[in-house]
Amino acid sequence: MKAWLKYWVLIPILHFILIASFFVIDLPWLALVLGVLLYYPIHILGYNICYHKFFSHRSFVPKDWFIPVGMYCAMLALHGSPIISATIHRLHHKYNDTDKDPHNRMQGIWHSYIGWVFSYKIARKDFAAIADLKRDYPWVFKVDKYNLWIALTSYAIAYLISPVFG
Repeated sequence: MKAWLKYWVLIPILHFILIASFFVIDLPWLALVLGVLLYYPIHILGYNICYHKFFSHRSFVPKDWFIPVGMYCAMLALHGSPIISATIHRLHHKYNDTDKDPHNRMQGIWHSYIGWVFSYKIARKDFAAIADLKRDYPWVFKVDKYNLWIALTSYAIAYLISPVFG
């Protein structure tokens, strides 16, 4: 998915749905508390532990169940592709603060935090940085294509089960 579409269309629409839901559900404060309590562990398990610590750094050997659960949590938090995330992070460490660094801080704070998302294009040769992931976890590349649909479908199903939970 194009970065501009995700950040300027999808995320605002999801926030609009969230705000609108407070006017149509019976327990809006319960939904808010559930959202806060669930989002934090989902974000920590998904992005920080699975995408960053495991896929980017390979800093631990996970249990068999951890990778799919961690990927699912990161997808729910809309962190996108583990493949793209690991590639960009490894390139960041390899070329730290040079022109080849995807989020080079020398180009300013806006660029280093969010601007790079709109301007950086991964070259085919950059995927050599994650050859170990392709060798050890080839199934991740198949699931990766559907990361946005997995998240949106999960949110839709949760909403159909219970608007408060959704």
